[in-house]
Amino acid sequence: MSKPRQQSLSDAQVADRAMGEVKTRGEELLAEYTKRFGNVLNADNAAELFPDYAASVETRTRYRAAVHPATQWVRDELFDRALADPDIMSVTFTAGGNGAGKTVGMPRTTDLVLDSTASNPAHSMSLVARALQSGKRVVIAYTFRPIEDALRGVLERSKTEGRTVPIDMMIHTHTGAAMTVSLLHERYADHPRITFQFIDNSAPQSRNGSIALTRKQNYSEIREKLHAILESERSELPDALYRLTRGSPGHR
Repeated sequence: MSKPRQQSLSDAQVADRAMGEVKTRGEELLAEYTKRFGNVLNADNAAELFPDYAASVETRTRYRAAVHPATQWVRDELFDRALADPDIMSVTFTAGGNGAGKTVGMPRTTDLVLDSTASNPAHSMSLVARALQSGKRVVIAYTFRPIEDALRGVLERSKTEGRTVPIDMMIHTHTGAAMTVSLLHERYADHPRITFQFIDNSAPQSRNGSIALTRKQNYSEIREKLHAILESERSELPDALYRLTRGSPGHR
């Protein structure tokens, strides 16, 4: 059996084709996203709109970074339009590192969810400020999960979905999310239109927590332990997934 056509494409070709889709049929992509995924704005969901990426488990592994600029456009355009919509009264921002299980604590009654790790403090704080300036009520929903368990969850998911996260990126998103939420809480804890939710996903049953969850784990000396977890799972992972999760050996 011949390989799927998408396998012969370079990352640059896939990126160009995805952005070409944005330029030629952007409105169709936005409508398709809303039809398929509703009011939860998530770049991973947006990636499913691009056939070169969504063709197979293998293409999801290979091309996620290539389609990232196009997925960001979809998510950001829908967010911008939501802020301008007077019928959108509340916006929830999720926060938490990759594999934290953020959907566990995602509010079900909000008008819009911007589902991301919130690992870039400056960018995330600007998005929250924009939502407030637009008159929206805001919920910050932070989910903590020990990064070791989060990596195990990412690896298990990758076996069926093809999506994984490099270990260095895991550390970055868990560290960044905790920092972002700590800064947001410091600035907005008493704001009348902001509510903070803290979800502790470190046990079999998630439970409510507090701002202390952002200080619950030290990520500065965790890298070798995460690589040991990856090595223990190596025999069950396709080589491409293993290499992408490991990242550059020079970064270990």
